[in-house]
Amino acid sequence: MVYTISGFLVGYMKFLSDISAINISAYLIMISMIGIIFMGLLYLSGNYETSELLKVKPQIYFRSLIYGAAFFYVMSFYLRSVSYSRVYFTVFFLVNFLFAIIVRYLLAKVYKSKLGDEAKLPLMAIGFELTADNLLEKLVQEMGLRVVATTAVNTELEEIVNSHRKLASTLGVVSPRELGMLVYEERVGELEPLISYCELNYIPLYIVPSVSRLLSIPLKTINYKGILIFGPQDLIVDGVSKRLKRVMDVILAAAGLFLTSWLLVLVWTTVKLSSSGPAIFAQERLGLDGRKVRIYKFRTMVVDSDKQLSALLENEEIKKDYHDNFKIENDPRITSLGKYLRKLSLDELPQLVNILKGDLSFVGPRPIVPEEIVRYGTHGNVILRVKPGLTGLWQVSGRNDVSYEDRIQMDLYYIHNWSLVFDAKIIIQTIPVVLLGKGAM
Repeated sequence: MVYTISGFLVGYMKFLSDISAINISAYLIMISMIGIIFMGLLYLSGNYETSELLKVKPQIYFRSLIYGAAFFYVMSFYLRSVSYSRVYFTVFFLVNFLFAIIVRYLLAKVYKSKLGDEAKLPLMAIGFELTADNLLEKLVQEMGLRVVATTAVNTELEEIVNSHRKLASTLGVVSPRELGMLVYEERVGELEPLISYCELNYIPLYIVPSVSRLLSIPLKTINYKGILIFGPQDLIVDGVSKRLKRVMDVILAAAGLFLTSWLLVLVWTTVKLSSSGPAIFAQERLGLDGRKVRIYKFRTMVVDSDKQLSALLENEEIKKDYHDNFKIENDPRITSLGKYLRKLSLDELPQLVNILKGDLSFVGPRPIVPEEIVRYGTHGNVILRVKPGLTGLWQVSGRNDVSYEDRIQMDLYYIHNWSLVFDAKIIIQTIPVVLLGKGAM
């Protein structure tokens, strides 16, 4: 439906003035062939499975459209007898992608609101009594799993099977295959009979390996000739992802400097005239691999702020607050103009230059001063493996209202779950946060 509407909509806009200028039948045949490839790939990707209806995966649509577009451009090169408008098909691919994502998102919202938990696969949890930190509860809350029953892993297989069948009957599912098992793997030998039973009866089986809880980074699995190998999954540190992120940083920073050049001049002049001292100051922060970099900001404090800090820290209460958060609430060193600049994050505009230089990324962990790294403990090396960011997850989650420990956890979560889509989402969420001054000090 979306595919057809997109084709007619773009065609109407493109050829409204002279519809006779095109071979309609040739266009319909080409669109139909592309549609078969596009929807066929979506089907093969499992996009239409019931279990996937609550999910929106732009990458699947994008990949399918890329193959469809490649098919068109190759065919149009060889079919010289028909003059296809490349502008039409290029716009059509873009419009179809946007429409498909929007419609899928709305359908997922409706489907979820109507069915709720019934749209999720019910799971029988096994063996989680071996954990001591409410692991099952965390999985249910954070992953939205639908756990309907629990049992011990050392229970006899026959008893587990009977409980599974009885529970499936109670839930009213068509067959036991529609009731999955979620197993905490502590001792592999005890799971072999259960794995065999699930395999023979086509029962969905999900295993939570105990080894994954010993590592602080996400894991990727490698199946080598039947041998399961776990390895670290670094999405942002190396390879194509790192280069794509850098390209996005340069484009956004250059565009930002061009669009805000007038504002930079205005703020610089205002700071210069409002108080004595330089309008811009540079502060030492830790960059990629712990390299010290100088981060630029518009000055928001009095010139002798370092001397005043020494005097303020003689107060035990202020000293404790500064030690806990590396900031002072209602800091008297901040100028009256500086309060407004900080509230709207205008003091950070010069950091666009840092992004172009490669010192910062547009999105990343919070830039920290060298003295702060000890607070990160064993996570310090992880944080320093990526560039700090102008904005980040901490920025859109409360800024100065977030505790120091939560900031660390947010930085780690960002690194372990990075994607270009995640970066784009954070950038979009930053806009209202900055304009409304949420969480600003």
